[in-house]
Amino acid sequence: MTRVWSGGKKEASTFQKEVLAKYNVSDKNDKIIYQYLMTSLAFPFFSETTIFVGRYLKMSDTFKSSVILSEMRNSYGSAESVYKGVNAVLNGLKSWEILS
Repeated sequence: MTRVWSGGKKEASTFQKEVLAKYNVSDKNDKIIYQYLMTSLAFPFFSETTIFVGRYLKMSDTFKSSVILSEMRNSYGSAESVYKGVNAVLNGLKSWEILS
């Protein structure tokens, strides 16, 4: 988890230390929540992508990754890094079993 905050290079803040202490004694589901929250705080791109995912899931039980990619390209442009970033976020959500 410390890599999420600073790549392990900076001293963790008091808040981060508290979260890490709670994370270490949490069950699997709570660990996923901590990972999601800390990743959202550390990476605005991750946070914005998940906001779009949430908006589309409110309207329907499913969404197409191409729709999320289109939304993110509207915000960040059509660089290859946007495509890779969206895929990384969606795959992360799948690996945490937030999405199926």
